[in-house]
Amino acid sequence: MTTRSPTTERAAGLEQRFLELAERWREETQFHSFLADKFAHPAYREIIAMGEPAVPWILRELQAGRGRWIEALEQITGEDATAGSSCASRRDAELAWLQWGAERHPATWPTASELRGRCRRCGLLRPSGRWTSNLGDDCDIKHELRCAHYQILLS
Repeated sequence: MTTRSPTTERAAGLEQRFLELAERWREETQFHSFLADKFAHPAYREIIAMGEPAVPWILRELQAGRGRWIEALEQITGEDATAGSSCASRRDAELAWLQWGAERHPATWPTASELRGRCRRCGLLRPSGRWTSNLGDDCDIKHELRCAHYQILLS
């Protein structure tokens, strides 16, 4: 029988709490049209209050395309991953934050096996495990056109 250290148990408890809050936030704000309402939600505010320990989990959510996390990352880290870049869209900004995460949190970044079924460029999970118009192992034509100019290495 393996025993977990108090630090490991605390981290696991924090991660579980984060996942519960993120799910609650998504469910309760999915039909909100005003971003200010989404960002003012108590679950989102509690995630921000978790501080730095929540950053790797937020990056995973961002990578999976679940929710608007840029504002939370900016508030927690005090940084702007898009500074000095020409981010023309929300997806550009998300990709800049994913690059930031790969550089600053390499130990918590997904392993190659965790990335199977994901686009090598942006980390998006393939719908039903397969792309439709196959250009290669990991991209379909529409997706390739959306993220072709990004050269983010996720593994």
